[in-house]
Amino acid sequence: MIFLYPSTETKFANNGLGALDHDISDVEIAEEINGKYQLSFKYPLFGPHGQDIKPQMIVTAEDPQGKLQWFRIWQFSKSNGVVTVTALHGTFDLNSNWIDDTNIVGKNGHDAMKQIQAMPLNPHPF
Repeated sequence: MIFLYPSTETKFANNGLGALDHDISDVEIAEEINGKYQLSFKYPLFGPHGQDIKPQMIVTAEDPQGKLQWFRIWQFSKSNGVVTVTALHGTFDLNSNWIDDTNIVGKNGHDAMKQIQAMPLNPHPF
């Protein structure tokens, strides 16, 4: 099942704004090791949620292993009554979240990660 959520969703405990499954087409999840991880699909502009789909919204989908993943809508276009969507995996939200310079000396892995997690420019749920 593929569900549409507002851009601020963090819990995914419900069906969000609704399921897209009945009208969705050309669904593809592309994953490259140490590279892109994205979901792409097409949806009818005049389908139940066609007017709701906007950039930065979130969609959830099962990956090929059956695990639920969330993706943020990165690009979308409307043409000939169809919305074409490309959504990047949620971890790509960290792409522009820089970590201030920090010096890790004499710490174990756990303490080093705690120090790094305290340094990003913007707070995040990861």
